[in-house]
Amino acid sequence: MHPFLTETAHSMCSKEMEALKSCHSSHPLKKFIGCCNSVRDQLDQCLNAEFQVIRAKNARKADAEKAKWEVKRQQLAEKKATEATSQSSSSTAAA
Repeated sequence: MHPFLTETAHSMCSKEMEALKSCHSSHPLKKFIGCCNSVRDQLDQCLNAEFQVIRAKNARKADAEKAKWEVKRQQLAEKKATEATSQSSSSTAAA
C-alpha cells in the first residue's frame, strides 16, 4: 500500500505515478486482478528510495542539531564549573 500520491509530495516518482495512473485508466477492471502490479512495484521501489533519501537528510539534520546542543551543554557545564571554583575560592579566602 502506498501513500497518497501527489506530484508535490513525491516529485522524485512523478514518472512512476503517471505510469500507474495511465495503467489504471487503460485497464479499469484488470487493475483489480493484478494487471498493473509491475508498474505499482516500480512505484513502490521509487517511493522507498525517496524515503531513504529523506531519511538520510533528516538524520544529517538531527546529527547537526545534536552536535549544536552538545556544544551548548559543554559551555554551560564549563560556566557552572568556573562559577563553582570562583565561589569556593572566595569563600575560603573570607574564612
